[in-house]
Amino acid sequence: MSEKKAIRKGLVVLALFATLLVAGCGGGGGGGGGSSEGGGQSQASTHAYRRQPNQSKLVVYGWTAGDGMLAARGSVATSNVTRNLAVRPDGRFLYLSNGGSVSAYRIDAASGGLSYLADADTNDDLGSVLMDGPGRFLFRVNANSTVTTFRIGADDGILSLVGDSPVTATRLAADPAGRFLYATTPDKLVTYEIAADGTLAPVSETPVSGANVSFDTVAADPKGQFVFATIVDRQFGPGRHDFVAAFELDGATGALTNVDTVPTGRFPIAIAPAPDGGAIYVTSNDDNQVSAYRVDRSTGTLASAGSASGGGAPGELSLDPGGNFLYVDTGGGGAPGSGVLWADALATYAIDPATRSLTPLRTEQTLDFVGPPTFAGASQ
Repeated sequence: MSEKKAIRKGLVVLALFATLLVAGCGGGGGGGGGSSEGGGQSQASTHAYRRQPNQSKLVVYGWTAGDGMLAARGSVATSNVTRNLAVRPDGRFLYLSNGGSVSAYRIDAASGGLSYLADADTNDDLGSVLMDGPGRFLFRVNANSTVTTFRIGADDGILSLVGDSPVTATRLAADPAGRFLYATTPDKLVTYEIAADGTLAPVSETPVSGANVSFDTVAADPKGQFVFATIVDRQFGPGRHDFVAAFELDGATGALTNVDTVPTGRFPIAIAPAPDGGAIYVTSNDDNQVSAYRVDRSTGTLASAGSASGGGAPGELSLDPGGNFLYVDTGGGGAPGSGVLWADALATYAIDPATRSLTPLRTEQTLDFVGPPTFAGASQ
């Protein structure tokens, strides 16, 4: 087993931090703003960001719609223990989770450059951040079975502490309308209602169905109608069977009803829904593949759209705002014909708009980067 694959499996076992692929621990801090201009800007329609914690950087990219290429424009200095990041839906502010704090940055609309604003302290060194759909609240997921809520300043983007709510979770996802937060534990999928002040209260529980299986990854439908979760076999080895399940949301109560469960690749790591809600994509660590599923918008049922090689140890994934390209953080890239396996790579796939199937485009070595690109809102 490769070192990166072993790390990813260990992080899944460590529950809440399975999404992060982090290294080290320590204190956090802010960084300076600004960016340097890169090539291809005349075609760029949005900006993207990737963490490079071993080099204490957050790198700013321009993105070209025609081929999905990412061109580095500059970077800001960060802590070397960044966990993950979130961008407000309007594309104006970015929030970076550090060890013990969350750093806020203003995004320059033209260049994507970042200007450091302020830090908000937290009571936990290992947390990740998640934003509600409308961008009103930022949730910091802590190791002590709590979630810290911050209110996001509408005009200045500054974080103000609301308080902690008791939440136990393996993974979390947010309803795009800002009504609910979804949390998986091994035995159940829990819906939490987001109160007007940002505090959380459980309103529904859905038990896992089947013997020797557990809930793991969860993702919310961008249209707010369905919730998707992976169900993983508790046994390891070639005989394991894993699944992805679709649940229909009762918008009044937060209750979830299972509408479909289909097989997926072994040891699923992450789910990413298409922006229009017409498909979901799942990375599978043991099978080294990325699977595509079409979503029936009337029923929530899933239909396979095939799979593509994910290199080695495919992990977290993201789509561009238009849903034309898929990006996968992987440990199995390499120059064609070289026989060399890169430790860190980013694989890019084109998405067929009719079938939702994937076509591999390129795999690029991205030394010391963690996670796929996080996109800001597309400019017009």
